[in-house]
Amino acid sequence: MSQLPDFKDRIFIRQWLVLKPYRKIMPTDNYYLQLSNKVKMAAYGCQEALMLSLYLESEEIDLLWCFLTSYLEDLVSDTNLWNTFVKLHKALYQKPLPFFDLEDYYEGEVNWQDIAFLIWYYLNTMQKEKFILASSGFITTLAHAVFEVLDEAWEYAPENNALKPFYSLDDSEDIGFYESRVLMDQIFFNSYLFYPDTQLELKNEVEIIFEENKGERHLLSYLNERRDLMVHSLYSRLLALRAKDWASAILPEGHRLAPKIKDMSHKVKGFFFYKGQDQQNIFLEHIASGKQFALTKKSFDSHQQLNNLDEIVYIGMVRWDNEWWFSGNFFSSEYDAELVVKERNSVESKMEVDFLDRQNKALYKVLEKQERAFKKFTNGSSLVFLESDKIERFLYDFFDYYNNSILKLKNKKHLESNLSRKIEYEVSSSFVDEFDNGLVFFNPKSGIEVAMDVNSAFPSKENPFFDEELSEQHIIDVIIAEGFSTELALHCVNEYKSRLPFFDSEKGKLILNNLDFLLRFGKGEYYFSYPSVTLVGDNKS
Repeated sequence: MSQLPDFKDRIFIRQWLVLKPYRKIMPTDNYYLQLSNKVKMAAYGCQEALMLSLYLESEEIDLLWCFLTSYLEDLVSDTNLWNTFVKLHKALYQKPLPFFDLEDYYEGEVNWQDIAFLIWYYLNTMQKEKFILASSGFITTLAHAVFEVLDEAWEYAPENNALKPFYSLDDSEDIGFYESRVLMDQIFFNSYLFYPDTQLELKNEVEIIFEENKGERHLLSYLNERRDLMVHSLYSRLLALRAKDWASAILPEGHRLAPKIKDMSHKVKGFFFYKGQDQQNIFLEHIASGKQFALTKKSFDSHQQLNNLDEIVYIGMVRWDNEWWFSGNFFSSEYDAELVVKERNSVESKMEVDFLDRQNKALYKVLEKQERAFKKFTNGSSLVFLESDKIERFLYDFFDYYNNSILKLKNKKHLESNLSRKIEYEVSSSFVDEFDNGLVFFNPKSGIEVAMDVNSAFPSKENPFFDEELSEQHIIDVIIAEGFSTELALHCVNEYKSRLPFFDSEKGKLILNNLDFLLRFGKGEYYFSYPSVTLVGDNKS
């Protein structure tokens, strides 16, 4: 437990600026700093403020008051961050916010429900050890106290004209991929709304890279590559969306670049063979998968460095407006037979391009074969409960059964099942020592998955490990923790809801009424499940 700061201790400008995309003090910053201190004093007028120290350090609590004041600044300055969240939430759920009664809610104005939601969001992103429900009474009490201060300031608070340019984009013809990438970066890594989420995740990654690469002359290159990868690949806790989704939504309706940003692909990075070039493109072959790429020269000024066919190129690229654009790092080297063998045997490298085949029906045919085999192997069940030291044997036995009875040799030439990789991964983990029991689930959208220490979320007659005392925590874990798929969570709810007393409680009803939002919030990227199969071949991308 952290020490609750004395309410007389002031918040300083350096703390306020942590949540800003600039470091120079702007004319309105002193006003909002003073307002943050008023918010702090109002909150500490409530006994419930003591609850915050159960979850946050004192510096983080001070930052919470700045975070909530930034919400008002966002509304007043028309930077459109909060309103974009409301818009996207309405598109998914036909209401502005989860959790709360919205009878007295006014879009575009200060609302106590907004503040309560932001407190809940901040608490559950700044720390992940304890999941706090939005129905917790201290959150509502604090929200009303803060609302009184912000509502009084609503009519008189000044616009911060320095903010909006960071979260907007010119609509002129010369603005394109790289300017859009900057907007995505600003939203995820330089905004108050995503500070406790993606910005802190980047900060943690940077600290790890610094620690692991002290004195390395390529340190800056490593940092740039990681940031570029994260801006294209991270999913927000809010609605499980990528930076491109937020950037396209924050732009005004009809903006020329909004659909192009929305359609931007995941980033591909890795080793390629150089296969030549013409006036428009550089031709590359992904070594691991054999897929062909045409990188537009509009994005790559170093094409003159490439001269020798089959020299090896490490590069990153993103599909933008139906062309592949350079993004991240680049270096080239001579042909290296050892590297080529390593890449062609690497499932991880092949998976770099998996997303390009997600609409391919062949993937789903393989997955359907796997599911039929699994259910035949388990006498019709998609879920098997086992002692932890028996899971390894079960996986190997099923994999052998599947290979021997289902897969044809001709399919092996074109389709490589990721199932074997998953088995190796799970077998090499330490779950046998850490947990007494677990389960094996066939996810109809992705394939085999193993889940440990959540058996009490499933009151099946085939589950000898069900413990009613552990049931509530296991249910919450399955729904909230990113290590368990959306499909496993839905299996729990859809198959066993009527047999789980937890779902009759107020807490359980709140979760059921906001189930999809909480699944997205807890799982992020892992909210989405895709076939664990990699297509290998020379098809163009």
